[in-house]
Amino acid sequence: MTKFNPISQLGQPDKFGFVEIPDFTASSIAGGVALVGVDAIAEATGDSTYAYTNAMTRSMANQYVSIAFGYGTAIAIGDNASANVSVYGRGDKVIQHTYTYSFDRGMTVSNGFVLAIDYY
Repeated sequence: MTKFNPISQLGQPDKFGFVEIPDFTASSIAGGVALVGVDAIAEATGDSTYAYTNAMTRSMANQYVSIAFGYGTAIAIGDNASANVSVYGRGDKVIQHTYTYSFDRGMTVSNGFVLAIDYY
C-alpha cells in the first residue's frame, strides 16, 4: 500500500508560479530558502453533500519568501447533516480560520482558509 505523497501529485506552475490541486484534500508545498506548505480537508455527510478544497503556493523571485494559501468548503443537506473543514499551514507567519453554520432546515455549511508566509 502506497501512502499519498502531495509532492508527487503537484501539477506544473501556471504563468504566475502558482500550483493548483483541486480535490477534496489539497496539499501544496513550495520553497527556495523559505519553505511553506498548506493542507485543506473538507468532508460532509447527509442526503446531499458538496465538498471542495484548493491549495496554492508560490516561491517569490528572490527565493527568500514563499507564500501558500489554502481553502475548503463543505455543504451538507438532509437529516443529520454534518460538514467540516480542516486547514493547516506551516511557515513563519500562519493565519487560519474555520467556521461552521447550521441552519434550521437541516443544512450545514463549513468554510475555512489558511495563509502561510515563510521568509529567510
